Amino acid sequence: MTCNITDLFYSFTEAICDLLKINLSVVAGFVYSKITEAQKDQKELVVQVASRDLKSRMPEYELISIIGILIDNALESTAPFGTAYLYLDSRQNQIEIRTRNKGSVKTNEFRQNMFSPGYTTKTGDGHGHGYSLYNLKKLTDKYNGKIYLDTVNTDQGDYIQFDVIV
Repeated sequence: MTCNITDLFYSFTEAICDLLKINLSVVAGFVYSKITEAQKDQKELVVQVASRDLKSRMPEYELISIIGILIDNALESTAPFGTAYLYLDSRQNQIEIRTRNKGSVKTNEFRQNMFSPGYTTKTGDGHGHGYSLYNLKKLTDKYNGKIYLDTVNTDQGDYIQFDVIV
């Protein structure tokens, strides 16, 4: 896959235009900060906004927590020069937040453990890791939301996809 500066500029500009559609300006600013943070790590965060009017029963600051957890996990699993994806949509007074990043197929046991407090796949001592997906689940449950975790097969390989609807 080749990528030149024109492609990066177009992709970045397209993401910014999508963010300008969002009625939640704090969410838009937060996502923009994650795009620039990814660039500093030589990664790309591609954003697609399907609905201009994002509605949820959840307050904006908690939406930011969920979006942040999902983006951070996707970017942490993305290699330098790789791409993670964020999709935002809204229907029936709920927001759908979807992230996708390269990853292999996960077992059912692994999927269940991912949301347990303290469970981590990160190497090292494990201190300070393993609580973000647990917190994601708690926040989602608080608003009777749903979390879907799946592996998506594409021409570019396997991707791990999180869908959160709140």
